[in-house]
Amino acid sequence: MSNTQKAFFALVLTAASGLGMAQTAAPSSATDPAAFAAHKQKVLTRIATHIQVAQALQACVQGATDSAGMKSCKQNAHGSMGHRHG
Repeated sequence: MSNTQKAFFALVLTAASGLGMAQTAAPSSATDPAAFAAHKQKVLTRIATHIQVAQALQACVQGATDSAGMKSCKQNAHGSMGHRHG
């Protein structure tokens, strides 16, 4: 597996794990239709954001001409997802 594929899969797995946490954080939505609708919309919005970031990462990596360029792509994608390191 290439480094590009590894970076992309890491981003997708990070997105999927974040969605899983969001889904378990709203137990009251099971009984309240309005809360469910709001939670569902929030999850769909997060999915759309993750897809946009993944597509931007893919385009960036496709255009990268060296390792430094790919590293920049990954850093920009992580910044777009709101990841905090440190």
